[in-house]
Amino acid sequence: MKQYSSVTGHQTLRIALSKLTTADPTGTYLFSGPAGVGKRTVAFETARYILCNGSRSDDCECASCKRFGKNHPDFLCIGQKDRVKVDDVDRLLEFSSVSPFLSSRKVAVIDNADTMTWEAGNRLLKTLEEPSAGFVYVVVSSNPSSVIPTVLGRCVKFVFSPLSQEEVIDVIWKKLGFDLPKARVLGWMAGSSDVFSRAGIYLKYRDMAVDFVTGAKERSLLDALDYVDKVEYGDMKVFMDMVVMVMTDVLLIKSGVSDIVNADLRDTLTKTAGTILINPYVVFLAHLTQAGRYSYLNVNLNLSLKNVLLKSYHLLARKV
Repeated sequence: MKQYSSVTGHQTLRIALSKLTTADPTGTYLFSGPAGVGKRTVAFETARYILCNGSRSDDCECASCKRFGKNHPDFLCIGQKDRVKVDDVDRLLEFSSVSPFLSSRKVAVIDNADTMTWEAGNRLLKTLEEPSAGFVYVVVSSNPSSVIPTVLGRCVKFVFSPLSQEEVIDVIWKKLGFDLPKARVLGWMAGSSDVFSRAGIYLKYRDMAVDFVTGAKERSLLDALDYVDKVEYGDMKVFMDMVVMVMTDVLLIKSGVSDIVNADLRDTLTKTAGTILINPYVVFLAHLTQAGRYSYLNVNLNLSLKNVLLKSYHLLARKV
């Protein structure tokens, strides 16, 4: 019986959940872990298997599996597009008051549970505490410490780990449809929770970073400062990280190392590597990296980057 074949990573959890789905469960379960690791996908797949009237496998063609994802009468998801409010909980309570129709069980997924209001959580508490036989509730959260403690205490917990860099690359390449070289670039951002939803944005800033670095020797300081203003305010850390990545690749090429992140732009970066002096380049890179480290303090990174340019741009633009 093959299950969770569409899910990348989480092998240990998938084995545990496969056992759960074949045991006719009742109760409340918490799926927690970083954003973007597939918790909601696994929650939906788990729900499909629990509701299945056939083999409970990925290729099952029973009436329930065919209906899943198409307004299945025994499945409900709340909180997927907005915070969980009292009205959402009222829908869930109404859903829970009706016996299964197509399957032998009913499943409700409570997505983004950390956004649940106290009033909504209190209304939901009794249902989660004493679920009716055949009812399963899956609570999904990227920030379980913000879930109402009384709700959290009613859950059996499944903790999702971050995807590895290779797993991120696999998702971006095979599931999102980016070519492999670009998927490898995005895999470098594996620690970013929104790398899947903003993959196109990241690649845009990668291309801007390449232009910024490779064109530095032909760009004045004033033009460089203006260039920074092209970056959306909330994306400045992404742009700075991309500049660091591109400059690191240039230094690696200069040092004779062939294994770089931006392999699809090797020729362009190799030309730039032939025009730089290593020591000034390293000093500028150190200044830029140091400025990026203060992002967690909610500082103005636009001003931080401009300050680096004012002090050190001559090092990046220095010609051999």
